[in-house]
Amino acid sequence: MASTLMLRSTTPLVGKFQYAATGRRARALSRPVLAAKGGDSYQKIEQGARNRQGVESYEERKSETDEFLTSPEANRDTEIFGTEVGVADAMRFQGAAPELINSRAAMLGFVLAVVAFSKTQKNIYQQIQGWPLPVFIVFALIAVGTLVPILRGYPRKDFGPFKADAEVVLGRLAMIGIVGLFWLPFVNGFYLYPVNPVVY
Repeated sequence: MASTLMLRSTTPLVGKFQYAATGRRARALSRPVLAAKGGDSYQKIEQGARNRQGVESYEERKSETDEFLTSPEANRDTEIFGTEVGVADAMRFQGAAPELINSRAAMLGFVLAVVAFSKTQKNIYQQIQGWPLPVFIVFALIAVGTLVPILRGYPRKDFGPFKADAEVVLGRLAMIGIVGLFWLPFVNGFYLYPVNPVVY
């Protein structure tokens, strides 16, 4: 009698869990199809923000590798995590993430490197050598903070006076500036050695 009552009381609960799990599985399986119909990560996240730069030939620049990396087969993580964009799609060479991550890291890194040099007189090599963990943590936070909205399928838009396409332009300039900071210690008159000298 008790076992019968327990079976009757738990049957609706089990049915609810099975229904919820089935619903989540169906939504997860439908995401890759929606992603394929809606375009790849660049089209979803970046193309709208860069239309003012005249990027209309993107489809012509896609290769067979891009076709594979944007396919549902290469982005099974969308089924597991329920994301809109797969990691393989976002992180490919023409994906939405690489240039944006590098741009943001370069802009912040350039400012921090110049400020640190003005305070400590240490060049960029010495700064990385002296504070490797903070440098890694800052870059990791920028990478994660940039990648998460892309994987969730949020298109990049203007934010008040800050223009989405200007961010990429400034990021490219900052990347050139970072290269200059790495080259600067070897210029005559600015001869700080890349690593601390060994004292015997």
